[in-house]
Amino acid sequence: MKLYTNRCYLLPITQEDFKDIKILYSDEITRKFLGGTVLSLDFENKFKLILEDKEASHWIIKSTLNKIFIGLITLDLHHDRKSKEISYQLISNQFKKGYAFEVMQIVIRYCFESLKLDKVIAETQSSNIKSIQLLKKTGFTFDKTLYRFGESQDLYIISKN
Repeated sequence: MKLYTNRCYLLPITQEDFKDIKILYSDEITRKFLGGTVLSLDFENKFKLILEDKEASHWIIKSTLNKIFIGLITLDLHHDRKSKEISYQLISNQFKKGYAFEVMQIVIRYCFESLKLDKVIAETQSSNIKSIQLLKKTGFTFDKTLYRFGESQDLYIISKN
């Protein structure tokens, strides 16, 4: 499924995206709240698992203007094994340009209109203020705080209505 915003398009991830995704996973700024950068050998295994994952939707984000790689957005089963979770990571030189807000909106619309979901969740480190601001701007509301991955995590929910 290919999705579009005014400035971006989202394509399902393929083997040809290896180089871009590897750069994303080695970007220290991007990975600050995502468990840190991923070493080369670990990344190869992780990328293979992403490609083989049939339960999740992984889209690369590219600019419609110049086709540059912007990031990755994923829709997957949350750790609770019941809810669909949206997650995103943009290459750090693409921060503060509004791309994350655009792609979040289109994927949420896809969740409600095409997948007929009633809600979508997002989980972020409690200390990730920029991500929390984005979630609130997109319409998510705070649900609860959890402790996972050695960090305090905030869970946010957006409902269809």
